[in-house]
Amino acid sequence: MLADRLRIHTFRGNWFFPWVVQRYLRTSFSGLTVRKACNALRACMEMKTARTSAGSLPFVLRVEPTNVCNLRCPRCSCGIGTDPRPKGYMKLSDFESILDACRNHAILLRLDGNGEPTLHPHIFDMIRIAKSNRLSVSMSTNFSTPACDQAEEFVRSGLDRLVIAIDGNTQESYEKYRVGGKLDVVEQRVRRVVETRARIGKSAPLIEVQFLDWDYNHDEIESVRKKADALGADKFQVIAPDWAVTHAKTNPSKPHRCLWLWCILTVDWDIRYRSCTNAWTLPWPRVSLRDVPPAEFWNHSSMKEARLYNIDKTSGVVAADSGCHCNNCSDMLVVNRPPNYVCE
Repeated sequence: MLADRLRIHTFRGNWFFPWVVQRYLRTSFSGLTVRKACNALRACMEMKTARTSAGSLPFVLRVEPTNVCNLRCPRCSCGIGTDPRPKGYMKLSDFESILDACRNHAILLRLDGNGEPTLHPHIFDMIRIAKSNRLSVSMSTNFSTPACDQAEEFVRSGLDRLVIAIDGNTQESYEKYRVGGKLDVVEQRVRRVVETRARIGKSAPLIEVQFLDWDYNHDEIESVRKKADALGADKFQVIAPDWAVTHAKTNPSKPHRCLWLWCILTVDWDIRYRSCTNAWTLPWPRVSLRDVPPAEFWNHSSMKEARLYNIDKTSGVVAADSGCHCNNCSDMLVVNRPPNYVCE
């Protein structure tokens, strides 16, 4: 069915599982082992069967290199300056400590967060370190920093998947969201990475052009899709951030399982755990990797309470905590998404 294909290839909110699989599977094999695959299957089964205590460990890492950004995107808490956290950059020693603790069970590393990852002064070193620990590495970027001129570094570092934001076919429409960005510069950089990849004789990184579908640019989807093809990108991905405002409604009898609580470990630049990547600016669960190692954290009381709340909303701890995103989550249909939702 055409509608089903569109649903898979356009992310419309609420973490539709087949969409997640189609987006990440192709570039995840470099981090796969039999042991990791078995752990991932167990995690998915524990999520499906609603276990509050996990016998598995997270098979995806989401690590925020920095919460600093060079653009001012109007629907991003970093871009509009509402992120209350101090600005900073993850130390390489802290990054290595995360990988040391997770390399035997993690398959995929998403090396991005609430800021622009290519602003980290050691971003290519971080990619190399992750690859030396046999992880598949994906990174999402606005491709608008000086580091993005280093096409050869993107190819030789071993990066598996490079997601580049292009949300308009003209500078006028592009800069409505990517405030401060230059479309022609981004396009030139994409071409250079494609050319460098071909010259060196590598197939990676897979280059994905990501398009955020807002009302004002909806009619440009096909033209940007053609632009992505012309630039040599391997994939074009549409994300509709506002679809959930008008279409997805809460249904307490059919709660959505949260991938973040069973499958994905999320760590900010100061190696504090986060419940998910929609909660970068919230302190919950108020636990640091410096104090609690990942294997212990995965069955920490705060994680068990979060899973319990996701299963049937009966966790009084989560329900009463105003600093916890889980009780105010529109992605898992706990609450309906408000208009002008700000992305974490």
